[in-house]
Amino acid sequence: MDANPKRGFLVFLLCFLFVHVLGQHQEYGKLEYISPEPGSRFVMPMNNIALRNGEKLDPGSLNQSLLMVENPKGHKVDGELKLSDDERTLIFRPKTPYPLGETIHVELINGLKTIKGDEIGPLRFCFTVTPEIIENPQNYLKNDFIFDTPPAKNKQGLNQSETRIKDNDLPEGFPGYEVNLISPSTMDEYYFMTSFDDWGWFPDTEPFITITDIYGTPVYYKKTESFAYDLKVQPTGYLSYYSYIPGFCHKVMDSSYQIIDTYKMGNGYGYTDFHEFQLLENGHAIVMTYDGQLYAMDTVVPGGDSNAIVMGFVFQELDINKEVVFQWRSWDHFLITDARPFVDLTDSVIDYVHGNAIEIDSDSTLLISSRNMEEVTKIDRNTGDIIWRLGGENNQFDFGEDTLGFSVQHDIRRLPSGHIGLFDNGSKHPDPKFSSALEYELDEVNMTVNQISRFRHDPDVLGYVMGNVQCKP
Repeated sequence: MDANPKRGFLVFLLCFLFVHVLGQHQEYGKLEYISPEPGSRFVMPMNNIALRNGEKLDPGSLNQSLLMVENPKGHKVDGELKLSDDERTLIFRPKTPYPLGETIHVELINGLKTIKGDEIGPLRFCFTVTPEIIENPQNYLKNDFIFDTPPAKNKQGLNQSETRIKDNDLPEGFPGYEVNLISPSTMDEYYFMTSFDDWGWFPDTEPFITITDIYGTPVYYKKTESFAYDLKVQPTGYLSYYSYIPGFCHKVMDSSYQIIDTYKMGNGYGYTDFHEFQLLENGHAIVMTYDGQLYAMDTVVPGGDSNAIVMGFVFQELDINKEVVFQWRSWDHFLITDARPFVDLTDSVIDYVHGNAIEIDSDSTLLISSRNMEEVTKIDRNTGDIIWRLGGENNQFDFGEDTLGFSVQHDIRRLPSGHIGLFDNGSKHPDPKFSSALEYELDEVNMTVNQISRFRHDPDVLGYVMGNVQCKP
């Protein structure tokens, strides 16, 4: 199979023209969501086909002959057709992978109806399968700040109570956590922590997940099978954490700390990332990944690598059966040139988005944070369409008196007040650089930003990478 990215572009162009011509006389309005998007490329070989209508579908109208999926030679792609648990999404799951680099044609014939009796079809579209699978995309991700030793701790000026965990009953290799309290709390609060070994900072660290009280005394700990990330309480009440074993997954624990489930990306993505995982109250889950694809960057920027690996961003909503009912890919909505100037578009590996947070904003919207675009994006949760873009190269808002904005941010969240909070790492701000917690009030009609607060340490602290902020009511 020819994996030349320029050839892939030509295949994509032909598919796009096919969809565009059809679109002049083909109605797509009866469906609010189509995946893969018509004309899209870099689709995974085991990607399902998902079609959603705003109304519930009539199960009695469903039969396996409704959807025809074919490769360019007219050969039928076998698969299973069924309804998702929302009763609105029709899902086709292929039994075998689509051929690499090929354009797949999809046709929904007449017969599918809503429970109100409305016809959904006919519908025709196509998409192009990725020409080559990039294994282990996380190995290509780059960190802009690599230190030989951990950054120096800055305790100057803090009015704090410091507690080191010292307990002879703790197991050998238990990490020596340190808790700094600026203003000790009178509430029964707990800290959720995991050991960290990346970038060679702590070579002798053992993998533990730990829950401590506000003074650093462990109330629960467990040595894990690999280094863990993102230990937290889910809205459902379960605990979860990310593990490399088995095969990059999020593990869910019940109230007795027993593993009861694991979650991974669907549609054939081999890597599930640790940055975000959410269990939703309807039994669904949000997972994300980075998607490396070969890309002819010499067609995008002067001096670009003709065979670069460009890292896309993909997140999914899985239903209770772990079927992908919603998938959003940066390839369909962002341009590589949306990256901020500090991303070298002539490099051999380009991480142009680096999504790091997904926030369920409402029943019909969500927010995503894209670090390397320095952008917060609001997305229609039903269609995948972009509603607005805050920050970065495509900013649509007037920041008013906030001339600094945010830089390589993390942890975008909608606050109970309706405001937006985020952790501004600040590592790409002009000197003097510092990190801060930002709270914004957005006027989404007049497209203005009002900075409610910017919390920063005195003296300043700079968190180059990672980090989050939790704003209490």
